[in-house]
Amino acid sequence: MEYLILVGIAVLGCGASVLFKLLADARFRARKVPARGEYSFGDEFYLSDAEATPLPMSLGRFLLIAGLAWTAVALCGAYFFRPAHWTVYTYRDGGFQVEFPESPRVRATNLPTLAGSFTLRDYTARRLFRVSFGVQYVDLPAAQQDSLAGATEQIREALSSQAGATVLRSTPVTTGPASGQELLIHHPGEGVLRIRTYIVGSRLYTVTVSGLPRSGESADAERFLGSFKLMQ
Repeated sequence: MEYLILVGIAVLGCGASVLFKLLADARFRARKVPARGEYSFGDEFYLSDAEATPLPMSLGRFLLIAGLAWTAVALCGAYFFRPAHWTVYTYRDGGFQVEFPESPRVRATNLPTLAGSFTLRDYTARRLFRVSFGVQYVDLPAAQQDSLAGATEQIREALSSQAGATVLRSTPVTTGPASGQELLIHHPGEGVLRIRTYIVGSRLYTVTVSGLPRSGESADAERFLGSFKLMQ
């Protein structure tokens, strides 16, 4: 339906452009010549005793330019305002399922530390205007599992310590048997980050929505964050 509306806008725009062109040409050709007291209906030039004034571009060229312009507008609108395609994705290896508005990109990054290396797995889908929806998780090495108890507070301190960052809200959340914490953080000039953290055994999950200031509390954000479920 959205695409039909955009095509309709493009057609109406072209029609309005053509009508404006025809009216402008008709008015131009029918202008009275003061020196001769007559009207000129020439296809290319309007003549007077003093000078020859070119008529506007030909109708064919005008139609081509107007058509290309409105087509570009319609295509840009179709891309930037395309509807979301919400789909439930199940990741058995990751032990969770979640509903993404677009097909997510999956990445695995090896992170070396003094206590050993571990793998960060990232599932991220991007929508319009730099809005991102993501799930990340890590399985911490045995030497670092004692630090899981304070992981949420460490994440909060790390995010809030960035220049200009402000924690707008901190609330407890749950998904199934797992409990966690939600943070809403504002970064001047960058937007907001809404992040939920869950600790399950030796695994740390983060579920995030980031983007423009209003994106953190949008209906899409609520739908995405609420769809995250741990698998038994």
